[in-house]
Amino acid sequence: MKLAVTGAAGLIGAHVVRAAVGAGVPVRGVVRETSNLAALAGVEAPVVHADVLGPRELLEAAFDGVDTVIHTAATFAYGGDGAALHRVATQGTQAVIAAAAAVGVRRVVVTSSSVVFGYADDARVIDESAGLADPAGQPAYVGAKIAQDRDALALADKHAVELVLACPTMSVGGIATTLGPSNALITAYVADLTRSTYPGGCNIVSAADVGAAHLLLAQRGKPSEHYLLGSENLAWCDIHALIGVLTGVGGPHGEIGARVAGLAAAAEEWRATLTGKPALSSREQASMLGRFYWYDHGRAAALGYAPRPAAQALIEAVSWLAASPHISREARATMRLADVVQRVRYGSAA
Repeated sequence: MKLAVTGAAGLIGAHVVRAAVGAGVPVRGVVRETSNLAALAGVEAPVVHADVLGPRELLEAAFDGVDTVIHTAATFAYGGDGAALHRVATQGTQAVIAAAAAVGVRRVVVTSSSVVFGYADDARVIDESAGLADPAGQPAYVGAKIAQDRDALALADKHAVELVLACPTMSVGGIATTLGPSNALITAYVADLTRSTYPGGCNIVSAADVGAAHLLLAQRGKPSEHYLLGSENLAWCDIHALIGVLTGVGGPHGEIGARVAGLAAAAEEWRATLTGKPALSSREQASMLGRFYWYDHGRAAALGYAPRPAAQALIEAVSWLAASPHISREARATMRLADVVQRVRYGSAA
């Protein structure tokens, strides 16, 4: 197998490249000319320039000579320009599949998202049999990923390309060049002096495990199938309690609902506009509170997927974040990292 990975400088893409290099699989990273390559530092893999919304001939050149493309390039954000989200998800994925087919690529693995299967209002676990959710009333990001999957399946069938869809849950971990909504769930809690939690819950997984799982799907995934890639389903109060222990900030001390969270998110968006710094939360995210984004990864497990526990994923993420610029000096002053985080941070056995 020879791989090309779009979005190779991103959180998931960089972990896919690292997994491939570790497995001895020939791989090239595909990035935009403006991409920050810090996430690929020290990785011995060639990098080529192409934009999924740019000239088609550059994409075709990037894919020439490989038999599998893993398409992780995407915009992951809640709030902001919904039209841009939709364009990258749909038109970008269409361009990747068409370019791959043009140069004889046999298989394309597309990074989708667990949220394409919707959510439950109670503590129920969802699997792939639920089918794609109705995009009506969903946040722009969710609607864009649902549209991406539908379009991708149709286009892959038209071009006779084997398409496999990887659906990660909230993927946390290091080596990212930007914060992203998943790691931001940690920084937002550390920055919240009230140490509040929310109703509902989500599934937490290590970004490194998700990266390795993409390689597994490239090798063993069934064409036209979705594969949920998660680890553990946790209530928000348990997630925040874990973060509180690992960072030393404690809590949570109380629960707030979607309405209060929406007001706080509006204030955070206003602060971000004034300072030019990314918002740690958005009103779109607040609208998702009280729901259970809990998923079953049994289909991927049948192929050999075995993710590490959510607690270990959070330990590694906190270790990376503690040394990153994504936590303010003021928030860092409240932190007292747990011993297990310190051991990971300084390279000794956890």
